[in-house]
Amino acid sequence: MPDGTTTDDDPAAEPAPLAGLRVLELAELVAGPYATKVLADLGADDVKVESPGGDGARRLGPFVDGEPGPERSVLFHHLNTSKRGVCVDGDTPAGRTTRSSASCSACPTTRWQP
Repeated sequence: MPDGTTTDDDPAAEPAPLAGLRVLELAELVAGPYATKVLADLGADDVKVESPGGDGARRLGPFVDGEPGPERSVLFHHLNTSKRGVCVDGDTPAGRTTRSSASCSACPTTRWQP
């Protein structure tokens, strides 16, 4: 949970096990996003970074109502619950600076080459 608790309904809830851990997710498709989904579900603050083309999982079915589209992939939505997201163009100087700065302040998770 973004607030670091296990549930929003229970005021006496103990902090989630990974509350306070920030994860910078640069991974895409299934393996990396699944691993960071587990971390986010345990309370880590996961920030998913996508390129302007989006995560390839957005193009994998099944799709809501059987209609393909970048916001309609059931798999993508399943893998990215409990996360925040940002789009960064790593091909621009500003995008490279943003990625570099962010990776210094979080636990990066990636399959990208440096």
